[in-house]
Amino acid sequence: MDQSVAEAPQPRSLPDPPSDGVTSLSYLPSTAPLLLGLDSGGSGGGATLLLSTSWDGRVRLHDTSPPGRLVANVAVPGAVPVLDHCVCVGGDVNVYASCLDGSIVRYDVRGNAARIVGSHPDSSEPEETKGLRCVCTVCGPDGKEWLATAGWDGRLVVWDINGEGGMLVKVADAELPGKAFSIDSRRSTLAVATSGRRVCIFAVGAAPGGKPNLRLVEERESGLKYQTRILRIFPGGSGMALGSIEGRVAIEYFDDGENSGVAETRKKYAFKCHRIGDAVYPVNAVAFHPVHETLATGGADGTCVIWDAVHKKRLTAIQPRFPSGIAAIAFSADGKEVAVASSYTFEEGERDAGSPDEIYVREVLDVECRPKKKI
Repeated sequence: MDQSVAEAPQPRSLPDPPSDGVTSLSYLPSTAPLLLGLDSGGSGGGATLLLSTSWDGRVRLHDTSPPGRLVANVAVPGAVPVLDHCVCVGGDVNVYASCLDGSIVRYDVRGNAARIVGSHPDSSEPEETKGLRCVCTVCGPDGKEWLATAGWDGRLVVWDINGEGGMLVKVADAELPGKAFSIDSRRSTLAVATSGRRVCIFAVGAAPGGKPNLRLVEERESGLKYQTRILRIFPGGSGMALGSIEGRVAIEYFDDGENSGVAETRKKYAFKCHRIGDAVYPVNAVAFHPVHETLATGGADGTCVIWDAVHKKRLTAIQPRFPSGIAAIAFSADGKEVAVASSYTFEEGERDAGSPDEIYVREVLDVECRPKKKI
């Protein structure tokens, strides 16, 4: 790190955090406060809005502008645990959340209301196959936005978000090689990490009738030796980062269409991280910086570290260490702030009450996340 710890900004906790394990974080796009008519607590400045989901069955919206405030706190129907979410911003702001019972919930941020708009798998499926692990949006070649969900039933489903009455309409699906653990997309590329250390890469094309064509480009084995916990695609779409339970991150590249040849010119590799002495901790979270495309990792050791993946350099570790494991990380749209969920992820099973769940935000200095020049 190019500056002393004394000069580095300090994390600050947000008020009214979730009462049970945090499962996902994301900042709303910079246009969202204007669409929602929000400023920063009446101070005249623009609000910076952060969404979170949790095992307490609620979706929360914070304005992270100092000192921070809770803007909304809504329970999903049945208050079932929420495992993941994604954001759609068009003329309005909608959040789609995946739930433990397989339900897909749409949260209308402006109307501050949540309702079930779909189910993955179908509600008639056996109870043991239920569990909608992850959700994201993906674009077709014409720019139209679709919703993609993947679950413990081993299926990937693509949905039309413009169904009658706001209900989702299933338009494409594909069988996966195992239970889905993580999903991400960039433009029309969709990647899913599953059990058995498999990774499936799909392309979303156009089909007759305006429906998407879901094509499997490649199914590969992860370069990591143990179960994948998190997958995130590079902002430029040329490859992905995979985090696993073994305290490692793998950097791998795609080779299809506009990315043809990248996999040959850049070799995949993996590096060790989130280890204290002989103790090895799972990598629970990965997030890419939106400007510099460096990446932050969060581990069950309670540390958040920023890396230059291209030049294989560690840039900085956010200090001090957080009181519990890191469950999720997100960068703001301008990359000037990072949000970190400090929340126990049960890597050691049930235990007596420890540190409470907290969401921290911290200013990110440019020098902390700018790639190192190759010497």
